[in-house]
Amino acid sequence: MSPEEIDAAEIAVATLWASDRRRSHLRAPREPKPEIVRVVPPKPKYGLYGPHPKWRRVTGITFAVEAILKRKQRKKGLKRLERWLEKNWKGVKLEAAAKPTREGEAPAEPPVLNPSAVGQACVDATAPSSISQTDGAVQDQTSSNLRGAQTRQGSAGASPSQLAVTFKPTVEDIIFPRSPADLSLIKEWSTSADSWSCVKARGPSLESLCRDLQIVKPELNHLMQEHCGLNADEVIDNFRLSKLRGALRDRVRQCARELWGSPGDVAMTKVHELREAEEFARQKRVKARLNGDEVDDPQAGKREFPSPTGEEREIEKTERTAKLLRALEQTFDHEMWAQALGFTTLNKLKNACLRVLGRTLKSVMRIVAEEVVTFYIASEWKAMRRLASEDSNDIYTRCARRLYWNSLDKPGEPFVDEWSAYEELKRDWLEGMVKEFG
Repeated sequence: MSPEEIDAAEIAVATLWASDRRRSHLRAPREPKPEIVRVVPPKPKYGLYGPHPKWRRVTGITFAVEAILKRKQRKKGLKRLERWLEKNWKGVKLEAAAKPTREGEAPAEPPVLNPSAVGQACVDATAPSSISQTDGAVQDQTSSNLRGAQTRQGSAGASPSQLAVTFKPTVEDIIFPRSPADLSLIKEWSTSADSWSCVKARGPSLESLCRDLQIVKPELNHLMQEHCGLNADEVIDNFRLSKLRGALRDRVRQCARELWGSPGDVAMTKVHELREAEEFARQKRVKARLNGDEVDDPQAGKREFPSPTGEEREIEKTERTAKLLRALEQTFDHEMWAQALGFTTLNKLKNACLRVLGRTLKSVMRIVAEEVVTFYIASEWKAMRRLASEDSNDIYTRCARRLYWNSLDKPGEPFVDEWSAYEELKRDWLEGMVKEFG
């Protein structure tokens, strides 16, 4: 080193000595601190339920083939998942007749896919259907549950004890509110979870279905949104809409019977009204002749040819449909009805109608009312034809013939009334309506 470099090195050492206050070079080196090793449990590779959870077995979307599945194959798998959800939410409808057993041996319990979808209370087939009226809203506990129990029971001679074994209500049954007898002030009101109307009506919860399917709720929401654009809660609400047809049928049937009685009863009412109108007009003419006055009767032509025209039939159908809809609105508690169908709010019921049927609830009710009115009118034409076809020639038979086809002659085949037209064109629809409404 040159003298200049030696001088520079000495100056650097002196500067370092002056700036190092800790004098670390004079102490022995410290031992390194022991490294703290944090043991973290390894994350499961396939999730909480292992490599083959049930939803993957149902859909066929396994880890081995998930990356190579085509769009149509994945869509089919998600469709199977939707059907599994619907089947297990509704529960298993038990067969009517149980398998034969040996003497002294109790019949075995039928299998149930989802025990949470089956209620604990059994339907008593011997109890009459009751009608509960609350705050002016008539809520009818119709015989649909009873009829369903008898249908599932199979043989007509089965006892109630056998019924309790072979039938358990599913979510298809409509859970109506408690009757006024159960809400008496002298009786204890049951508040246990098993007696809650909302628990009975809503069926199994989405959380229980997720547990049975071995899937977490966010992942199920993701799969359902991929399949149909709805989350899992909305899909379950769509399944609940399956009760709507039976509930509307029972409700419209009761209102129609309160307005017009059984199908065909209005025909005899029309015959009596025509007879009374003619008698009143005759008395009016006699009274006018005795007083020497002129008789002004603008309805004489209508009474002479009373059979309605096509335009008058359409007007009558529209008026009776509006009357039936008003009766439904006046005697209807929508919030209570939505709870009986399993929906938490009325808005959820309306949204489910829009999603599944593409129509509002009011529009669906109008369509059902028009169908019932059409059947009632057709039944009245059949009853009128039966009255007009009688061999007697009394005043009521003549009125029925004039109402049927503006003639005093006995009607003969081929008949041209609405009942005959529906028998020719819509026989299946007519047989179904006769089975439901009588």
